[in-house]
Amino acid sequence: MKHRSRMKMASILLLAVVGLHANKSFSQDSFGGARPAPGSGMPSPSQQPVQPPVNTPTYGNPPVSGRSAPTTNNDEGRDFGVAPQKELKPSDQLHGPTPTRIPGGLVITTQALAQLLQNKQSGALVLHVYGAPTMLPDAKTAAPASAGGSFNDSTQQGFGQYLQQITGGDKSRPLVTYCEGVQCWMSYNAALRAINMGYSNVLWYRGGLEAWRQAGLPLQQPNQPNPR
Repeated sequence: MKHRSRMKMASILLLAVVGLHANKSFSQDSFGGARPAPGSGMPSPSQQPVQPPVNTPTYGNPPVSGRSAPTTNNDEGRDFGVAPQKELKPSDQLHGPTPTRIPGGLVITTQALAQLLQNKQSGALVLHVYGAPTMLPDAKTAAPASAGGSFNDSTQQGFGQYLQQITGGDKSRPLVTYCEGVQCWMSYNAALRAINMGYSNVLWYRGGLEAWRQAGLPLQQPNQPNPR
């Protein structure tokens, strides 16, 4: 039943998954916990829609090719001409135009993510990799995973232990990372870290908080109940 449910979820996501800052910031001491911190907000990126993958066997594998999708009201699929990279973005360069694809994972659209979260049998875990005062429903805080560095540093070790805990050691469990929007690399770094550890269903929500807000979808405060 578990396998059948995940296959059903994969077929839904294939229709919308793609290979393609809040005004007050928060900081985190460790994985899974957040505390308010002073600091100015990050610039609000302008946000366009996505490319559905073609010939992708499962939603956790990189797409073989893509084709342009019709334009929608937001620009979560906006192409800045930035090449995807396999290495972590340095911590002092986390804000700027992002690629439309991520090696070893997939980009997921707002519509596909909303559908995924409605499927309680999916087992998907959403990782809030941004110190904002609002977050997606039921998201787990994981801001330290946004750091630059290397895939054998202390951040990687701590993130690996955290993922082991929340996934129960299941590396096929869908992991969704997000931050503010298409000009935020924080969730890209976190996704690369998870991919490097062998997680096979890593979904990067490139549109992030901006696209989620634009779609009129609910948000919640850290450590507060789901607003449903």
